[in-house]
Amino acid sequence: MSNTQRKRNKIIGADRILKSISPVMKLENIYGLFRYRLLDGKLIPISATFKIYGIIIMCIFIIPFVSLFIYYTLQIKNLNTEVVINLAEDVSILIMATQYVVSMIIFIRSSERNIRLIKVLAKIDNTLQMHNSIFFKSSRKHVQYLTLIFVVLYGLSSVPQFTEESTSIIYHIFVTAIDFERHMEIFVLCIFVKILMDRLDVLNKYLLTFLKLKPNNHSVLSLYNKKHEDFRTSPNYIGKASESNFKIRRLAAAFDEIGEVKSLIIEIFDFQIFMSLLSTFVFVIIMIWSSIYYFHSYNNSEIIDISSQCAFEILSIGFMCYTCEAMNLKRDKTKILVNEIIMDYELPKSMRIQAKAFMELIQVTPLNICTYDMFSIDVKLMLKFISISTTYIIVIIQISHFV
Repeated sequence: MSNTQRKRNKIIGADRILKSISPVMKLENIYGLFRYRLLDGKLIPISATFKIYGIIIMCIFIIPFVSLFIYYTLQIKNLNTEVVINLAEDVSILIMATQYVVSMIIFIRSSERNIRLIKVLAKIDNTLQMHNSIFFKSSRKHVQYLTLIFVVLYGLSSVPQFTEESTSIIYHIFVTAIDFERHMEIFVLCIFVKILMDRLDVLNKYLLTFLKLKPNNHSVLSLYNKKHEDFRTSPNYIGKASESNFKIRRLAAAFDEIGEVKSLIIEIFDFQIFMSLLSTFVFVIIMIWSSIYYFHSYNNSEIIDISSQCAFEILSIGFMCYTCEAMNLKRDKTKILVNEIIMDYELPKSMRIQAKAFMELIQVTPLNICTYDMFSIDVKLMLKFISISTTYIIVIIQISHFV
């Protein structure tokens, strides 16, 4: 194969990945957020024009919101409980607006990391010989389906906000637009984790197929074959066991690249994850405090609004934690499958040595998503989040009895 053909193959691989994630990338583009440029089939960092365009779009959302916030604040004459609650809600939105501004700065500075992420994903596809167009079409459909669900759910949770009479509809439009951007970034994180999990699934299937097709198979692997697949029709990537077979080493290289993509995802989304956890926690506490007041004043429309917003906030964090936890579970499955190869003494020594090296790589390559090395994003974090929120709810309820 010539150098030109190799370059073309790499570009095609990247193009397929870009096409599969294009639905969420278009959502980001609406906010002036661009991760890369595609020029003549080549990924390049965004130019100054794109950066200026992104800043202009950001100003279109931020400046009117801040102006309206200041206007409504200056209209306050009596500082009663309801006014304080409304101000607290608006302050939480200001935190989200700040997150949008900082996210824009991060986007401008992290274009090369995003390009590196796409290129490493394309490299993984080449290593795993994922040239089947059906896989990428299926991936794109899943992304489209998830994007549609995300937009619809957010839309439904935002509808009650527009029934408030204290502020104008224009103000709520800007608040919703800024809040949507924050949730969108977490959704994009989940999409990147999902497409990485899809690659890990393929790797696991190659290992499982090899073990299932091996003669005299007595391993307890029916646990991973719940659909009772006929592995005789599955692609046998590793092939027949022999001293000259080094395909397990190639799978280990693919796993190492998966670990690199995970690290890039953390570098790119570190701030968004941390701020989403912080702003969601603050938002939920303020909303619960508001609901206690509106419950006593029998304001049902406000309670419905608060309930829908809190439900979506918790659902958003829960989806992120579940997705990141699922990737860790797939890594555990890889570990079990590789261990099966190590413990099979009928296999050639060279293949078992490759499997041992693969196992050592798995041990030093955790696939958990962390934010600033403080929190591991998993189901345990979600439970802690709910536990701490519940504690604050109890405190707020107790205080409300004395106010």
